[in-house]
Amino acid sequence: MTLKSDALAMLLAAVIHAVALVGFTPAAGAQEAAASPPEALNVFQDAANFQNNGAFKLAVEEWKKFLMRWPKDSLAPKAQHYLGVCYMQLQPPQYSQAAGAFGDVVKNHPKFEMLQDSLLNLGWCQYSLAQAGQQDLFATAAATFDTLAKQYPQGKYLDQALFYYGEARYAAGNREEAIKGYQAVVSNETLAKSPLRCDALYALGVTQEEMKDYASAGKVYDVFLKDCADSKLVDEVRMRKAETVLQAGQLEEAAKMFASVAAIEGFPLADHAIFRQAFCASKLDKFAEAADLYAAIPTKYKESGYVAEATMSAARAYYRAENYADAAKWFQATLAAKGEDAPEAAHWIARILIRDGKPAEAAKVAGDAVAGAEGSAWLVNLKLDNADALYEIPDQKAASVAAYLKLANEHADHELAPQALYNAAFTELELKNFDSALPHVTTFLQKYPDHRLTPDVKYVGAEANLQLGKHAEAEKLYADL
Repeated sequence: MTLKSDALAMLLAAVIHAVALVGFTPAAGAQEAAASPPEALNVFQDAANFQNNGAFKLAVEEWKKFLMRWPKDSLAPKAQHYLGVCYMQLQPPQYSQAAGAFGDVVKNHPKFEMLQDSLLNLGWCQYSLAQAGQQDLFATAAATFDTLAKQYPQGKYLDQALFYYGEARYAAGNREEAIKGYQAVVSNETLAKSPLRCDALYALGVTQEEMKDYASAGKVYDVFLKDCADSKLVDEVRMRKAETVLQAGQLEEAAKMFASVAAIEGFPLADHAIFRQAFCASKLDKFAEAADLYAAIPTKYKESGYVAEATMSAARAYYRAENYADAAKWFQATLAAKGEDAPEAAHWIARILIRDGKPAEAAKVAGDAVAGAEGSAWLVNLKLDNADALYEIPDQKAASVAAYLKLANEHADHELAPQALYNAAFTELELKNFDSALPHVTTFLQKYPDHRLTPDVKYVGAEANLQLGKHAEAEKLYADL
């Protein structure tokens, strides 16, 4: 189950730091200003004012002017940092240029007083660029966040560094490393009050769940439900906890938990909860209940991504509950949708029609479906359905023999080939075509000597020989039986 919530989208407002500058004056920064020429201070002040007033494009130009004219000035690290901040604030954000600015700070000014901010923003820019398509930068972003966490183990951004390290690793597909980042947030007592702790718990549980470590995920979800009762993710986590209970084999309890969250008004994942509740019911052989639950999804949640699967699952469950009328209805809905399950749906519709004494309709359904079932695992079933339907039509029995033999020859290695060959022999016996039945018996016994139908085939052979007066051959087959 992969439903990683949008709530874990990066908290941009928390990452972009120092958007506003305290108005710079020589008095406020006497030591730095003492080494700066008056003209440099004026440009710095102009850039700061533009930035403070939200004129980020103008601020970018002033910061660039300052850095071009006074690259060695004591205020250059700040100018470089704030240049990056302003690039991030442009619409749309210019993350590549911002990353370049922050990267220069990190590389050239390792003692910069706001280095933590520069590292965090650099990591965010790299992550954003990776999300936009430069996926190799996920690893780069993770390395930046890792550097921030290791250089400042007691720093003010430790929780963000660890959490976003996990997010970057997760996005890169490295779930093992992602778990380390999330666990580092959750297990650090100094971060117990971090606003990211609940997000880290959620992400940790989801990642463990995706790695099928359901036992560990369940424990994490328990902590989340205890410590994060006010989170908007509570209902989803309750549902995820139910999944871990299901995976532990506690189907009855899991079904109750799924039902509980599915009943929450406005719960956006109710369709998923119902789908899993239905799965539990099916596994408990409560097919009628499972069928009704599956059917509720396409009925109540027409835009759900589970509509196609739930429709087919409802049909199967109704069939297993021996409610053939409703089964046919839902199989027909699947067939009409012309999706990947259409051939299977046609197969079961044909079986229901044969059962209901409507072989002509069954033959048409199966015959029509064969044409569109090339490559489907249900192609041979449909051919057998068609032949079986013809068999049930009195004046089509001879045609059914040809259909059975065609299937047996074209799909000799399929598990249904022996059944088709037996059916051909048996039908010939019924039609009193005894000479025609015997070659099929011989072929069957040569190809499938150990098949479960072998005794039945020998009986057909014995009867055909007996009717032809071949008593010795008949006696031998009867003796084998």
